[in-house]
Order: sequence, then C-alpha cells, then structure tokens
Amino acid sequence: MATDILPQSYENLYNWLLNFDAKLQTHGTKLGMTAADVTAFRAKLAPWLTKLKAVLDAQHALDLASGQAQKEAADQMSDLRRRIQNLKTSDGYDDGIGADLGIVATTSNFDAASYQPELTSVEAFPGHVRVKGKKLGADSINVSMRRKGDADFKVIAARKSRFPFDDDSPLATAGTPEVREYQLRGVLNDEEIGQPSPIMSVTYAG
Repeated sequence: MATDILPQSYENLYNWLLNFDAKLQTHGTKLGMTAADVTAFRAKLAPWLTKLKAVLDAQHALDLASGQAQKEAADQMSDLRRRIQNLKTSDGYDDGIGADLGIVATTSNFDAASYQPELTSVEAFPGHVRVKGKKLGADSINVSMRRKGDADFKVIAARKSRFPFDDDSPLATAGTPEVREYQLRGVLNDEEIGQPSPIMSVTYAG
C-alpha cells in the first residue's frame, strides 16, 4: 500500500519542501509548466516554508534554553543547598521563616530506587516514530532505542523534559522496514535512576 509522500514531522517536512521548491525550478518546464506557473506554485509554498521555519527556530531556541537552564541548575544546585542549610543553622531561624522562604522539607513518597517512568505509546509515521511518555516525578527522561536483534539500547534523546519526542533517525538499510524497540529511563540530579520503562516496539518503514 502506498504511503503519503509528505513527511509528518516539521523538520522533515521543511527539508522536503525546500528540496521540492528548488527542484521545481529545474523540472517545471519539462512538466509542461510555464515560468509563470512555477513562480505561482513557489509563491504558494513560500508562506508554508516561512511558518515551518519559525516553528523549527522556536523549537531550537526552546531546546537550547532548556539545556542551558538544566546546566545552570546542575552547577548551582549543590551550592544552593549548602547556603540554605547554613541559613537553617542561623540563631534567628525558625519554622515560620523557613515556611515563608519555602525551605521546610516536606514528606515525599518518591523512591528513586523503585521509580519507573511510563512509556505510553510509540507510533510510526512517514519520516519518524513518535514516542510519548510521562516523567512521573523525575527531572527529565532519557529515550533509548534499539533495532530488533541488536543487543543494546542506545540513548537517542537525553534529558527530555517534554513529550512527544519524534525519532527521525534513518533506517539501518534504506527502503527496508525495521522493528524498533523503545525504552525510557528517569533522570534525577543528572543521574539515571530507578528501573527502565517496559519496552514498546513498532515497525518503521521510513
């Protein structure tokens, strides 16, 4: 059965449209189009390309800002905890001040050793596999994938703080569908914790 030629992920669709737009100028006349036809066709594509580029730029900026914020948190966290502990040893400290500053520890049922993230779905689309999951209390999630028959999982997305994630890695053999298996691991204070999620698999045709 034929599949839709248009990729579904924004990045793949943008690249596809860029190629189509460029090659249309080369092949348009051979396909019976006049120069005006080609210009009009490209004019219809231009707003779409502009909007896709804006989305991709925004996603890139968000990923960059998230990475920088996570690095800053990792750099500052231990020093902040030390300074807060020093405040708690001050003669003037009491629980009222602590509550007002938000530094009174509360009881938590979170157990890093038994923690397990939830992999909710993996779904194949033209150009990518969409992975959905839930952090369930971890700081972030590592997404791993292996092709059926491989021994080990490989991390394909580190410290993801939001879902869905689109895996657009290429087929091992172009044109040959493959079964991909996915798994999530929770990350807390820059370390993987707990147990991996159950494995979910999907057949991906590229």
